[in-house]
Amino acid sequence: MNRSAYLCDQMATDCQHPQNDDQVCQYVSNFLQEFDWQGDQRKYFLKPQYTNGYKFDGDYTYKSWKKNEKHLEYFFADGWDHTIKMQDDTHKLISDSYIKHRPYIKTWPYFFGTYYCDMKFDLRPPVKKINMITNRVTNDRLATLYDLFDKDYINKSNVSLLNTAKEDLSEHHPNCDAQTYFADKMPYCNFETTLEQSIIDAELSIVHETTITDLAICLTEKVFRLLQLPRPFVVYGSSNLIAWLEEMGFKTGSDFVDHSYDSIEDNNQRRQAVVESAYNFSWSDKLQDSFVKIADHNKALCLSLRDQLPTQIPKILGEHSW
Repeated sequence: MNRSAYLCDQMATDCQHPQNDDQVCQYVSNFLQEFDWQGDQRKYFLKPQYTNGYKFDGDYTYKSWKKNEKHLEYFFADGWDHTIKMQDDTHKLISDSYIKHRPYIKTWPYFFGTYYCDMKFDLRPPVKKINMITNRVTNDRLATLYDLFDKDYINKSNVSLLNTAKEDLSEHHPNCDAQTYFADKMPYCNFETTLEQSIIDAELSIVHETTITDLAICLTEKVFRLLQLPRPFVVYGSSNLIAWLEEMGFKTGSDFVDHSYDSIEDNNQRRQAVVESAYNFSWSDKLQDSFVKIADHNKALCLSLRDQLPTQIPKILGEHSW
């Protein structure tokens, strides 16, 4: 990859990287084909590549599937709200506009194993307070970034605002001093390392997940990159995202980081609580060993799930004989 790849939020850096969402979908697509599902094929833009031992041809993906004349649309959506969890006493219905009220294949938690990654980085003491990597412009991402600006955290943090879509910031947030500062500096990035190293070089990372909705919990490579790196993090995503990760066996550093924001239902209040948790966190080099153990645990869990995927997917597909 070109060295400038460190600017990109979801694609590969110089390091081996967690799968992006479309690659995960394509991986499951391969199993669907083997079990005689018929898919509507469409062209895709990725060049052929190998990641974590799997080959992704990258020139096609699928929007919908059918078998025995019954349709399955978005077994999990390619890149959007793809984490699906059925409604019960403790969890919300996980769906999106494509999946709602339609049959689907429940591939979690096993497909999370495809996010396993043994990333390359220099484990050195952090020199910045916060890491926040932003590509796509949204109201809530700008609100968090501008809060960092207002509290004079930009120069003390690793920050990017790439805005590759070249959107007008004023359409997402009222004009303010922070917006004036960033408007003519995009793509903005104040560090020159890989994404993984930018995380290691900061005391804590703030992540905004791809989709925040009352109907879904969206988990992407953003979260799984952090789970497998030895640094604390907070996540602004759908409510109960942290609780679900922990339910599946992942460790989130909750003994050291205040994740109480996770249960707040109001989106804006939850986002503000995420930022406050980041400000209130205090790093000590004594925490290093603890977060190395947390990252090692999460990597081992991802690897275990990945190893189970080839046997679990056929079992899951065998339950659907529509």
